[in-house]
Amino acid sequence: FAQKTAAYMKGTTTVKNTTSATKSTVTLTDKIEFQFPVIQKGSKGTAVSMLQAMLNVNIDGDFGDDTKTALKTFQSNVKIASDGICGTDTWKKVIEHMKANSHN
Repeated sequence: FAQKTAAYMKGTTTVKNTTSATKSTVTLTDKIEFQFPVIQKGSKGTAVSMLQAMLNVNIDGDFGDDTKTALKTFQSNVKIASDGICGTDTWKKVIEHMKANSHN
């Protein structure tokens, strides 16, 4: 899940055409613009699940104590405010980290 998300965040995705007799590969180079929501303890949903996958914690879609602790540790490690809230600056660092550590 995290590797596929990293590929999308890089802005390059490979699409294979498997319906024709000859198979072709197309590389998309347009960037996908997406604004992640601000999430914190008590938040629920897909964005929380994505963050949990990126932080390598239990993925249940519920931002609880374990997610907050992991996020604060991550924030401290990347030298941003360690407040346990995932806003714009934190999402940028999470995605940068994921891109740097994905093995395509």
